[in-house]
Order: sequence, then C-alpha cells, then structure tokens
Amino acid sequence: MATGEANNIKSSTFDLEHFEHYQLCVQFGLNQLTYCLINNTSNNVEYFNNIIVKNDIIDIINNDKILKLNFASSSVSFVNFPFTLVPNEFYKKENLKDILKLTIDVYDIIKSDPLTKINAHLVYSIPSVINDIALTFFPNAKQTSQQKVLIEQFSKFENKKENAYLYINNNIFNLTIFKNKNLIFNNSFFFENKEDIIYFTLFSFEQHKIDAEIVNTTLYGKITEGDKTYRLLYDYIRYIKIGSPPNHLRFSSQFDRLRKNEFYPLFSQYS
Repeated sequence: MATGEANNIKSSTFDLEHFEHYQLCVQFGLNQLTYCLINNTSNNVEYFNNIIVKNDIIDIINNDKILKLNFASSSVSFVNFPFTLVPNEFYKKENLKDILKLTIDVYDIIKSDPLTKINAHLVYSIPSVINDIALTFFPNAKQTSQQKVLIEQFSKFENKKENAYLYINNNIFNLTIFKNKNLIFNNSFFFENKEDIIYFTLFSFEQHKIDAEIVNTTLYGKITEGDKTYRLLYDYIRYIKIGSPPNHLRFSSQFDRLRKNEFYPLFSQYS
C-alpha cells in the first residue's frame, strides 16, 4: 500500500490521453517525491504532484499510474545529497570517491555532472537504493543533481557586482554566491531554525568579503515574503526578494495557490 501525503494540481487543459506531448520532470530524495508534467507545445505546466514520503517510495511510484506512462521526454534530479565542486583541471573520474571523502560522507554511488559555464564538475553521491529506483522506474530519463540545476539557472542571470541565491528545502538550505559574474561559493547547510540560516549566510558573506548592505539576495524554496525567516534575513541583508519561476513557463489559474519559487529547481529541469 502506498503511503504518503500528496498535494497535486492539474490545469483545465491537462489531457492524459496525449501523454506523448509532455515532458516529465521528477525530483526525489530519501523522503520526498515531486514531479510535474509540462506541455512541450505550449510550455504550460499542466500537472504537479508533491508527495511527502512516509514509508516506501517504491510502493508510491508503483501505485502512480501517471509515472508509468511513456512521455516524450523525462528528467530526474536527486535532492539533498552530499556534493562538492571540482575544477576541471583536477577532475579525474578514478579519484572522485577520494575527493568526496575529503569533505563529506559518501554513499555507495558516485556521480558527476559537468558545469560548462564555470569549467568544473559537480561530484555527488547517492544511496544505491535511490540509484536503483531511478534506473528501474525512469530508465530513459536524463539524470542530474538538483545542485547542478540551481547553479546553471543562477549562472544565466546577469550577476553583476554581488549576487546571492538561497534555496531552502526542509532542513537543508543551499547558498550560491556570484561576484562580478563569477561563481565564488556554493554550499549546502543543515539547519534547525531560522537563526541557523542567517548565521551560515552571514558567515559565508564575511568569508568571501560580500557586503550585506550591497549584495542582491534572491530567495527560493520554503520561504514567503513576510514570514519569520524572511523578516530575519531582511533585518541583516538590505536587498532581498522572492525569486520568480522560470520565465519561459506558463501556469494556469489552477496553479495560483502554488508557491512557484518553492519548486523552482523542479520547473527549471524543463528544456
């Protein structure tokens, strides 16, 4: 029996009989499965499902008739797993596990994604059970780390002078910093409360000589304008704003209740 809390939305134009017109975008980790369907003709996001996994994710996928369909294309991103950035000049596939062990705990499976705009590879590890799920249920999907999705999207912005991006997801937040169009910092932090978020953010700013009175900071994930975390960040960082969804996508009125900045990396898989 599938167990999990679902939150799904579908547009009035959603037509499952024409599944071949859609791209399936999936992101999942140890306790969360989220996916959406995007119409390749109109760029409309027409179906969305967010599931908090309480038991066996395999049972949930097995009982989801939509995930069993053969869509025009599909992509999968892995969420909240250990990673590090390796410049291309130091990248050697046979050394990836040793490189990861220098800074983080390592799971069974080692993967890497090229980051062409910054001449580096994102190296990360996932549990074998997660890898098996991806290969079994999404064998034709393009696989990537959520971190790569975020870095590539943020790299497309102007990033003149100083720019920072926070993505908050459950008890982990990601901080990415650009200075004069160059990526100078990217890391994830575990947090227990909003005070942890501001501490790690300001500490990272200080370490990289980023001025909290100048830096433009954009917020994604589980945060809304005016909530307690937002207000605390605003107390210390002068220029903050909530991020917008990718501008090439369209959302019908049925999606008005969805906080689109929360699922920014999911929607950003679409290409």
